[in-house]
Amino acid sequence: MKPKSWLSVAFLAAVAVAGLVVVERPVGAASGPGLVNSHADLCAQPVGGATDATAPIVLEPCADIAEQHWFQIPVPGQAGQFSFRNAKSGLCLEVPGSTPADGTRVIQWPCVPDGQVPISNERWTFSQFGFPPAPMVSRLGGSSSTCLDVPGGSTQPGTALQVFTCNGTAAQQWEIGNG
Repeated sequence: MKPKSWLSVAFLAAVAVAGLVVVERPVGAASGPGLVNSHADLCAQPVGGATDATAPIVLEPCADIAEQHWFQIPVPGQAGQFSFRNAKSGLCLEVPGSTPADGTRVIQWPCVPDGQVPISNERWTFSQFGFPPAPMVSRLGGSSSTCLDVPGGSTQPGTALQVFTCNGTAAQQWEIGNG
């Protein structure tokens, strides 16, 4: 699997900073996976390809399937922040609740309507640790201290994703893959 160049992600961030309009684009090409945990070499998707709200996001072997494709949508007016909409369900990657507590499971949830600024539960940034891979930081409640995380650094398919205090471990290293 070959991750997209960090330059493409940096370009999107630069465009967002400049205030230019950027249309949403799928993470992963039509023939490849989307959000890949570098340590496990597995892709994020709703459990069992579910299309319902509150379905947990889990790791599964990367494949050319819609549930593993995510649209990366720049957050208007928030440089470097994105929401991620699942190509199959049309729902967004979200941290439920109002406080980013360690161990909170990541789910999919209805996205804020197009053209509106997403709630903080749906906002993500890539951390300052670098590209690729890099931690994905939850912006819940304006925080930047919790990251998308694989519990215990598991490499087992079906592992439900969580947020956990950002620590730079392999369990928090994510790439945008394109097959």
